[in-house]
Amino acid sequence: MLIAVLDLDVCVLCVVAWVEFSVFGLSGLDGEVMPRSDPYPSDLSDAEWVLVEPLLPPVSKDGRKEAHPRREIVNAILYVTHTGCTWRSLPRDLPPWETVYGFFARWHDKGVIARVHDALRDLSRELEGRDRQPTAGVIDSQSVKGAQTVDASTRGYDAGKKVNGRKRFIITDTLDSC
Repeated sequence: MLIAVLDLDVCVLCVVAWVEFSVFGLSGLDGEVMPRSDPYPSDLSDAEWVLVEPLLPPVSKDGRKEAHPRREIVNAILYVTHTGCTWRSLPRDLPPWETVYGFFARWHDKGVIARVHDALRDLSRELEGRDRQPTAGVIDSQSVKGAQTVDASTRGYDAGKKVNGRKRFIITDTLDSC
């Protein structure tokens, strides 16, 4: 799940770099953020929030009003992906971890994370003058040695590298990083 969010970070940064320089002339927009004396490096800028906010599902009209601004929820999710901390280790000036994880799990299950990622990737590619969908990709794999405590049913053997463990694969398109 977190790989998609990390890819989302890259897409947001690529699009925002273009928007900040080309559209806003390096200046952001006014946005509502919970006051924090020192923002985290993973926090969305105003220009980034302008791009991400319309891609999120609308706030439900039924039931209780949301206790925390959506921007702070997204900032907390990005904090977890940037720092690699556990959900329970979120700083106290961010919304409670249960709330943040609840939004993340719900958005992941409903495909919101993937849709946001895809929309930002498409926009990033268009701004680079490329087709929305990549025409080429780079595939790689990695073999990770498994500990003896890892169940044998989840391990395999990579004969090429002579490693007993797990193998993971990744494919990425050829869009240059920003």
